[in-house]
Amino acid sequence: MTRLSTDGFWICLASLPAAGAGLLFLWAVIRLRRSPGARDTLALMPAHWRAYLAWNALLALLLAAFTLLNHWLNRPVPEWMQQVFDTAGSPTLLVLAIVLMAPLFEEVLFRGFLFRSWLPSRLGASGTVFLTTLVWTAIHIQYAPYELAQVFAVGLLLGTARVRTGSLFVPLSMHALMNLAATVEMALTPP
Repeated sequence: MTRLSTDGFWICLASLPAAGAGLLFLWAVIRLRRSPGARDTLALMPAHWRAYLAWNALLALLLAAFTLLNHWLNRPVPEWMQQVFDTAGSPTLLVLAIVLMAPLFEEVLFRGFLFRSWLPSRLGASGTVFLTTLVWTAIHIQYAPYELAQVFAVGLLLGTARVRTGSLFVPLSMHALMNLAATVEMALTPP
């Protein structure tokens, strides 16, 4: 079981149908709740191209700061991440699972469905961003506390982008960019 937790090929094969099933389940819940529809419930509204550019630039700055801090603190890429990359077998499969499907499912769930469900509550926008970020961070149990702090910081930025733009597509693009950057970092890390 331990070996499978870092086997990139099996992680990709498991995550693709799991993300697809999760998306279908959320769609069914939205339909059964007689919500206003997926477009409104999930904020499936495009944003202006400047919003994508600005928020992804902010993310790139944050990731660059993390990279410099990691270098300064001598914190390499976590070993389990490198093992996942090295055992994925197919770069296409890895990109499909890690860069496309994982961000799609996670953003639809956290900054789409849960965000919309909690926003009208007493939590308001700030509380909703905090709570969705906290739960999103908690699902990333494979990381050490140091990396979880970085995940939490990124989650706050993703949630803020969701509030400010009113669109799920902006944090989705940011999440995909972050996972792409991590994948490229693993590819460039010498064995």
